[in-house]
Amino acid sequence: MSHEGRKFTLTEAGEEYVAAREASMPPGHTSEQQTEVLKSLIIKDPFASPTIFGVYTLVEAVFSLSRNGYPVPWDSLTTFFREASGKRFEWAAAKTEYHGTRMYSNYAAELGLLGRVGHNLYLTPDGLRFILLLQLHKSIKMIDALQMK
Repeated sequence: MSHEGRKFTLTEAGEEYVAAREASMPPGHTSEQQTEVLKSLIIKDPFASPTIFGVYTLVEAVFSLSRNGYPVPWDSLTTFFREASGKRFEWAAAKTEYHGTRMYSNYAAELGLLGRVGHNLYLTPDGLRFILLLQLHKSIKMIDALQMK
């Protein structure tokens, strides 16, 4: 199957992300403005894609587990995150659970939502703001859905 002649265009968010790139930085670098674009996309719709949902769920898991101890130990996070993200059967092996959680924690750290100290994770101030905004957004959606018209 050939894709010759097909044109692809960026979404509005994609164009905003590209425009926020710092030309002087290497291609793999994410600028602060690009990070803000990504965070706002996640806040706007945490269920837009499996990756976005994974980042949201991991930050929420750290937030939930922080009630027991802070910073959150890695060992208590992996199984909790696997269950919260609905990956019980996909990530049945301990190695898969570890690597899946690691991948999403790397994304969240790159976005400035989580920090690491050794094998412990903590919410950054941006991460706390992020999770509170998501919870507010979710509550507003629920209230809107319950209103009778």
